[in-house]
Amino acid sequence: MSDFAMAVGRMRSMMHGAAPRALVRTLLALCLMTPCLMTSCLGVMGGLSVAHAQATGQLEYENQCAVCHGARGRGDGPLAKTLAHKASDLTILAANNNGVLPEQYIFDIVDGKKFVSAHVKREMPIWGNRLADQAIYFLGRNASKAEKRKFVERRIRQLISYIGTLQRK
Repeated sequence: MSDFAMAVGRMRSMMHGAAPRALVRTLLALCLMTPCLMTSCLGVMGGLSVAHAQATGQLEYENQCAVCHGARGRGDGPLAKTLAHKASDLTILAANNNGVLPEQYIFDIVDGKKFVSAHVKREMPIWGNRLADQAIYFLGRNASKAEKRKFVERRIRQLISYIGTLQRK
């Protein structure tokens, strides 16, 4: 069963009264009227093309990462000056790794499994925890641990896909 079919099934199971049905209809209408929101909704619900994954990752980046890492990923966001340690320049990750984007390393940092330095207090939020909260919102409280984990992993992979587009050539 595809991720999309599972999400649709979950939405159907949540719709017991008129109010939830109206809410879902409104959300779907908004998704259809707003291309960016539609991309985000599809990113939550199921597999996407690389371009769609990058677009969803870009939305995530712009909403969560750019404030410190900057719009172009160079570590020059509006809050960068307030940090005790300079925000990473995300545009040189591949260059610093023999031309290959270190996807697992990025995943582990974003997810919170890896600290950038053992001697430095972590200033970057643990996005894996925040995305887990989003999973509950999008999938419902009855979603299994595996479904929530898959949601978190997909969102982080979409973000990494976008970070790949920021790499200097």
